[in-house]
Amino acid sequence: MGLVMWIGIYVYMIEDLLQYMDDAFTYDSDPTLQYYGPHDSYYPSKQCHLLTLWDDIGLPHERCKQVFGQAIDIIGFHVDPVKMSFTMLQESKDDLIRAILGFVDTTSSCHRPLVEWQRLLGWINWGLNTFPLLKPGLQSSYSKIRGKSNVHASIYLNNQVLLDLHWGANTLGSSTSLFYFDMTEWVPLGADMVIYCDACLTGLGFYCPQSNIMFYADVTNLTPTHTIIYYEALSILSTLTWAHDSAHPLCRLLIYTDSMNMVEMFHSLNALPGYNNLLLDALGILIPSSLSLHVFHI
Repeated sequence: MGLVMWIGIYVYMIEDLLQYMDDAFTYDSDPTLQYYGPHDSYYPSKQCHLLTLWDDIGLPHERCKQVFGQAIDIIGFHVDPVKMSFTMLQESKDDLIRAILGFVDTTSSCHRPLVEWQRLLGWINWGLNTFPLLKPGLQSSYSKIRGKSNVHASIYLNNQVLLDLHWGANTLGSSTSLFYFDMTEWVPLGADMVIYCDACLTGLGFYCPQSNIMFYADVTNLTPTHTIIYYEALSILSTLTWAHDSAHPLCRLLIYTDSMNMVEMFHSLNALPGYNNLLLDALGILIPSSLSLHVFHI
């Protein structure tokens, strides 16, 4: 199909033609529909052009699979370019949740063969296209199977994996559509609230210029078992919690920190060992509230 798509783009000149496996899709700004004889139907001009290509090379296709509209289903996702949103179909979401819960059901066994781990994690990774904030819930599972190659090898479901996958299933159930540009594509000037936070081994603090308010917590009496990175993460979590619970209706929150470790953690959603639970706590606030968070370096 890759060669077919190449012909469609460079020979038949169909602009912005996209493909995933055996599904081809694009947009068409021309509202005029064209008649396509073999299906006795009217389609957008780009769609007719692509079907003509398939006819020319003898590639079979079915009428029932030729869909178009302002919002359509593509590879199991509902894509709405008017709202700039895409989400997993409810049936697909329910199937994935059931698969996760079935995997973590230890009633009969606490072990799963590697091939089952790979199958489930691949399925969840597909879901990350719509729910990218679920990514940290997979970290313990990937750590568990790292370096293993025997697909029939039995791998133990430890407590961290069970907790993280349960969190993923529960969070998936409460997640809604991803409004892509609202959630990811915005600049600092578009923030509803800006907060500066910092931490050291003796205290945590954050300052919100918009509300002219600041908070400080003394941690000198705490058992010194944590590093500065932990306190930096805790300061951001505290900042996020306060901002979410404040009286201001928030959609976009910008937090400045002088810790590049924190910037990278919240950008990649990949926490260092020992800090993933703090990241999951932060996502537990962001996901149900649909609050978009950016963490920038200062």
